[in-house]
Amino acid sequence: GSWSELFEKLVAGEIDLLSDVSYTEERAEKILYSAEAMGAEGYHIFIAPANTEIRPDDFSTMNGKRCGVNKNSIQEQLFLDWSEKHNVHADVIELSVKTPEMLDMLKKGELDMLVTLDTYGNTADIVPVCKVGFAESYFGINKNRPDLKEDLDVAMNRIFEDNRDFNQEMTEKFNRASAVNSFLT
Repeated sequence: GSWSELFEKLVAGEIDLLSDVSYTEERAEKILYSAEAMGAEGYHIFIAPANTEIRPDDFSTMNGKRCGVNKNSIQEQLFLDWSEKHNVHADVIELSVKTPEMLDMLKKGELDMLVTLDTYGNTADIVPVCKVGFAESYFGINKNRPDLKEDLDVAMNRIFEDNRDFNQEMTEKFNRASAVNSFLT
């Protein structure tokens, strides 16, 4: 399922554990969080390579454009905060589809921009325009599974006792192969 669908399943108890859940007070009323963050994620605005209307040196070129975000995600709030700060007035489109479908929508021109994880900068199908923010991510645990939270917290604590740089090493190994760095110097 899409991230939004999986989060709904977590809240409903259809799944017990979900990775990459950013903390919000609203979510904390519905789920449990791991005591330790599992990492941090950067979020960027991406466009299709053929898009010549949106420019990274002139944010006003984003005004009136359609910007896709994961429904009920931290991405939307980060984009809205960033937009307000930079006086950008784009139409936010909440999506409940998997990331490959979002990327396809961008490529087909159904979206002008997409806010997603910086790790998607690996593909030649999208071009990063700018970073809108970052958030620590946690394991989200169904409220009815405090036993699972306890086991997970103990396991994560052991990992970090053995290697305090574990999250950073995993990020560099699996996520930093991003082409974002080559575009946004």
